[in-house]
Amino acid sequence: MAMIYVKSASKTDLGEGVYFTVNASDSCVDAYTLPGNGIKRVHYCAVLTGEFTNATSGKRVPPSKPTAGKNALYDSVTDDSSNPTTFVVFSDTQAYPLFIVNFK
Repeated sequence: MAMIYVKSASKTDLGEGVYFTVNASDSCVDAYTLPGNGIKRVHYCAVLTGEFTNATSGKRVPPSKPTAGKNALYDSVTDDSSNPTTFVVFSDTQAYPLFIVNFK
């Protein structure tokens, strides 16, 4: 699945992982722009979301799968498991950057 990387030091409402969105416009807001020059940077990535579930705020690892035992974790979490637009992965090995787009 190809997605856009979203970076925010304060964004933890879906967990404390690496955020990706399917909507590029979510990454293009001024809050994610480097101060000074106004240049925005979008990372277009291939992301292994695997089996996912709805997110819980503040988690540092994905939750356990209810039917698979305590040691079997979901691969990622999302904002809405029936219609996901934002995913959080908890290992940077689950994402591979394909393109970096800089624009003003």
